[in-house]
This record gives sequence, C-alpha cells and structure tokens, in this order.
Amino acid sequence: GLAIRRGCRDYGTWIRLCVCVTACCLLFARLLYALADWIMILMEGIFDLNTGRDPLAGFRFWEGGYSLIGGIVGAVVGAALAEKWTGSGKGILRDTLAFGIPAAVFVERLSEAGTGLGLGRYVTAPWLIATGICPELYGDYVHPVYLYEAAAAVILLAVMLALSRKERKQGKLLELFLLLFGLSQVVLESLRADGHLVEHFVHVQQVYSILMAVWVIARWCA
Repeated sequence: GLAIRRGCRDYGTWIRLCVCVTACCLLFARLLYALADWIMILMEGIFDLNTGRDPLAGFRFWEGGYSLIGGIVGAVVGAALAEKWTGSGKGILRDTLAFGIPAAVFVERLSEAGTGLGLGRYVTAPWLIATGICPELYGDYVHPVYLYEAAAAVILLAVMLALSRKERKQGKLLELFLLLFGLSQVVLESLRADGHLVEHFVHVQQVYSILMAVWVIARWCA
C-alpha cells in the first residue's frame, strides 16, 4: 500500500491489487501443494507402485496443506492481473510485491512457532542452545529454521528498500527479489526436518525455489 501510494496510484488500485493477489495466492498455494502429490501418483502409475494415494485429495482444501512458494507464484500472477484490470504499466504493481512478500513471509514464518512446522535438525552446539532460541523436541534441541527464514525475510526487505532508490526497468525489482529469495530458500529449506512437502528424500519446496531462481535467470538471459 505504501509503495503504491508513493507511486502516485490511487486507493482503488491498491484494493484491486489486494483482491487479485489474495485470491491467486490461496489458489496457487494449494495447487503447488497438491502438485507434488499428483506427480507422485503419476510416477507410481508409471512404475506400477501402489501406495493407496487418492488423486482427489488435492481438491479437499479444507483438510489443509499449502505451499509458500505457490503462494508467492500466485501473488505474482495476481499482481499481473491487477495491472491489466487497473491499466497500470507492466511491472509497476508487481514491483510492490518486492516489499509485500518479504513482510508476509516474516509474519508467516513466525506463525509456525508451536505448530511443529519450521523445525530443523538436532542442535549440538552449546553456544546456540544457550541463546534460548532452539525449541526442545523429545528432550533434544532442534534448529528453529522458521526463525532463520523470518530473519532472512527481514534482510531481503531491507535490501529491496535500499535497491528501490535506484532507477531500473519496471518489474526488475520483483525479479531480483524472487532470485535472492529462491537462492536463500534452497539453503534454508534443506535445514528443515518437519516433513512438510517432502516426497521420499526430495524437499519439494527446495525444488520449487530452484525453479524460481532459474526462471528469473532465464528471463534475464533472454
């Protein structure tokens, strides 16, 4: 909202952006969560594996299960739709997501506290345990990966605010954020041990993050 205000856009532009981004964010967050399951069902069909997976489970959104990367993809799609709806220039509203997404990620990651999500491997360093930030799980301390990711979101937000002062082509600021966020998530996602979106030994969110970074690099190369 502040970024749109600074860009001399009216209140209606912000509302339309919120409507499009919220709807697409929820839709794609669920779709990318279910996509991992559908791919595994397809692989099981090819290799004649029978694990009893239900292909319709992905449509039962009320049972929960969402992908953060999917939500970000949906936000980008929603901003693109809002640009067409409001007649804004290409990339103008999408660049505002370079500030909105890291703020949202910060809140979402902190909200994982106490849910069992965002927990990492066991901690053995006494100095890290002494900080008091490591949750205790079955008598052992584990890495608070959700706090690491919240801190990374704050750093990325600060970087985006600093870079926003420089003139660049519309849409490039968001692409730069997606690149940096994707690369950081490749590392941070590997630290997670909560089982969220893990198929066999593959961290699906990590794969999504790699694809996000590759997509930006491919656009720049093109």
